[in-house]
Amino acid sequence: MKKRIFISAFLILILLQPYYLNIALHAQEGDAAHNARIQGKVLDARDKPVAGSVVILCDQKTGSPICTGTFALLSEAFVGGQKGLVFAVSNELGEFVFENIPAGEYRLVAQIWKDAKEITDIFEKNGEVIELNGVAEKIVVEEGQITNTEIHPLGTGGLRIDEDLPNSETLLVMSTSPTRADPILGFAGWGGNFVQNMIGGNRMPYGKTTVLGLPEGKLYIAMFAADSIPGWLNGQVEIKANSTTKLEYIPFVNGWSNSRHDPPEELLPVFNEVKEIASDDVNFILDIYNKIGLKAESGLFGMMSAVSPHLKEEVELPSGLKTTIGDVVASVYYIQLQQYTQQREEQAKRARAAEEAKVVMGMAEKGTYKESFIDLYNVLAKHYPCFEMKGIDWKEVGQEFLPRIEKVTNDEEFGLLCLELVARLEDSHANLQEGTAKLPEISFPQYDPGFACIEDDKGRPVVYYVDKNGTAEKAGIKIGMVVKSVNGKDAEEVIADTMQLYKKYVGYSSERYLRYHAYQFFLRQNEQGSIVKLELFDFKGNVKKVELPATYKVRYLPRLPVPKDGIADSGEVTWKMLEGDIGYIYVRRIGDNLITLLDKAVDELTKAKGIIIDVRGNSGGGFDSSKAFLNFALDKDSEESERPRFKGPMALLIDSRCISAGEGWASWFVATKRATLFGSATAGASSRKTTYELKNGLYKVRFSVKAYTGSLDRPIEHIGVVPDVPVVQSAIDLTKALDTVLETARKYLIEKAKE
Repeated sequence: MKKRIFISAFLILILLQPYYLNIALHAQEGDAAHNARIQGKVLDARDKPVAGSVVILCDQKTGSPICTGTFALLSEAFVGGQKGLVFAVSNELGEFVFENIPAGEYRLVAQIWKDAKEITDIFEKNGEVIELNGVAEKIVVEEGQITNTEIHPLGTGGLRIDEDLPNSETLLVMSTSPTRADPILGFAGWGGNFVQNMIGGNRMPYGKTTVLGLPEGKLYIAMFAADSIPGWLNGQVEIKANSTTKLEYIPFVNGWSNSRHDPPEELLPVFNEVKEIASDDVNFILDIYNKIGLKAESGLFGMMSAVSPHLKEEVELPSGLKTTIGDVVASVYYIQLQQYTQQREEQAKRARAAEEAKVVMGMAEKGTYKESFIDLYNVLAKHYPCFEMKGIDWKEVGQEFLPRIEKVTNDEEFGLLCLELVARLEDSHANLQEGTAKLPEISFPQYDPGFACIEDDKGRPVVYYVDKNGTAEKAGIKIGMVVKSVNGKDAEEVIADTMQLYKKYVGYSSERYLRYHAYQFFLRQNEQGSIVKLELFDFKGNVKKVELPATYKVRYLPRLPVPKDGIADSGEVTWKMLEGDIGYIYVRRIGDNLITLLDKAVDELTKAKGIIIDVRGNSGGGFDSSKAFLNFALDKDSEESERPRFKGPMALLIDSRCISAGEGWASWFVATKRATLFGSATAGASSRKTTYELKNGLYKVRFSVKAYTGSLDRPIEHIGVVPDVPVVQSAIDLTKALDTVLETARKYLIEKAKE
């Protein structure tokens, strides 16, 4: 249903150009004219190829995207029910091609979703961060001919929209030309030059998006919020080169936004008369249309479609008041807004009265399993903010889980089902907590044969930790060996099974965070002492087969791939000077002593040529954002000037185990460009949380209600903090006790210091 709403929105956008267009590309399937070709490249500002850019084929005259199959304009396809658009995706060389298209004049619009997976349908929710790659204009192709073109960036400006909306999806369309009318007229104002000069768009989750690659100057935006009643906005912002403009409040015109429900003062005379007449004659607006020769259908959408080209035409009301068609339509919509708002208020009053009556009559029951589970599902549906970002279809989850509550007969079964439901949020901060009932026990495997693995640069499980004097060490298991099979099953399959087991009951904000744990846990067995048959090989290819008892229970496993003298793997903040006079600070936790310990570290590392800060494995905590970075800030000398400063080159090490406040703290170094980041993307688990008690009181659920951005202009949740230099530990380096990521950063800083 959500997808259908969005598609309709995009179709209406194009539809509200003149309703019936002279279709310049009205070639049907099978026409001989379908033999032209456009081929080209998408290039960045340095003329480097851009891979993964989605290039949309549009009609030059109207700006309308073109549909697959018939190659009709999107407005025509609306009538026929067509949905797919013609688009191409650039390859690693930036190349794209449109084959077997009709001769004509085209316009290409290109953009890339930064956090999207493979693009198969541009109507899907492809991501919150988009980069506009440019527009190619007036591409004329003749029958049987090949036309070459290039697409270059429009600019270096950015736009951040952060509107806290309760609806789950908002369509954003951007253009270098304004819309034709006031926002209250909605799609009736979307057409003409606005569509003809469209440069990009996005399906925003919860009214939030970051747009990159915008041209300097005025940017005109139109937005549509899909809900039980739509809301829309037309507006403009001033874009500056090499900076991001933030748009934090958008006055949507709709029934749920607590925005403009009443008409502006200048419209009141028209509004009052239309409201009075409309209450007596629902066909009044249709009568006006008939007088000017328009064929309009009943309903607001039908009327707006017909009136689009006639907004400024004058019409006389029964009282003799002269006004415009646009003002009449605006008045009708304001009437509907007020009616809708009044209905919502009355529904809320009735609901409150019913609850109060239950309490008075002693009927406020705790709730059955079914009532409590359905209520939990609905609470999460209403308040969890990241469904679209993560591609979760919560309606589909409900279709799977809600019928299962009928078979629940006791508290433990109920708790297990709640655990599974909460895990479907794919959120590392979402969990089930005890209420009046104890949490159900999950029988995860607990015992391993005395060693643990991490993922190496080739995606393999490589041994990085071996228990001293244990059975594995005595059997010849060495750091740097790669596990090939476990109990006769390929290690990759065992890891995949482990991931499936854990994510059934535990929420993970990203697959990489889940993989991190799976690589450490996949050797674990259910029964203590059970024999584990293992096949491993070393970096020379020598194969080793052993059988070891799984006797070691769950314990702390090191976060760093290679231990370092003087550095506490499970401490808070520890530091030392590395070879080449490079300082090293390991921030394992973000605790109360963070600032004090950083002061000591920076003071002792004053003579360092560069400093590496390592937040790999950081488990989070909390920090004072006004003080936590003063040691490294380049422009805050006057604030707490007694604290030591380091202003030399810096590197920051990150990995998929760095989570929560660790990611928020790390994001400052990204936003300020204070350090170069090495490693792999962080866990992507950072948000504001709340706790909800189930109706029956058996359990509580802690879950996220707002994705946290840290110092960035986009959420950290799911996406994480991304490295500038992706680098992963290698098995060969492990055998030499070398930390691949650390060594890469250390050498970088040594060279940086020379510069």
